[in-house]
Amino acid sequence: MKRTAIACLAAIGLLASGCTGAGQPAAGGASLPANGGGTPTVSIGSAGGSVGGAKPDPCTLLTPDDLKAQLGVPFQAGVLVGSTSAPTVQCQWAKVGGYTATLSLSIDDIGSSGFGCLPPVQPVSGVGDEACFDGGGGLLHVRHGSWDLVFLGTESLTQDQIIGVAVVAVSHL
Repeated sequence: MKRTAIACLAAIGLLASGCTGAGQPAAGGASLPANGGGTPTVSIGSAGGSVGGAKPDPCTLLTPDDLKAQLGVPFQAGVLVGSTSAPTVQCQWAKVGGYTATLSLSIDDIGSSGFGCLPPVQPVSGVGDEACFDGGGGLLHVRHGSWDLVFLGTESLTQDQIIGVAVVAVSHL
């Protein structure tokens, strides 16, 4: 499933990649979940390429040193959640001495639901093929080929810090 269960996992201190399911395109470039409920996503572009193939291990895209350099605090090694051959794979990093994941990176197949952010979309330049922050501004989507890299930080990470982390991660692809 594309972008699964962030609301449920965030409530227990873990992070996931989003809230909407893959669905049918709706008018105006939006996608609605297949069951007709939920919040539409707005596509700000399209991507080619195959879907469902092995993705890179997201834990290899950022090291604890990368995170400390970008965010100013020490981090533990990332923990892989899922499989790189699944539609979504995730890595979670925890602060040293912390008990919750402070940063999460998911890589989703773009597939038929397309790449996009929840409205109001805030486009971001200079990272990946295209990028945007979701409506609330804390969830950064970066399109790289046929993948949607989703960055989510907790605590008081700024948009600039999340963008800095994303630039480093994409440079390792």
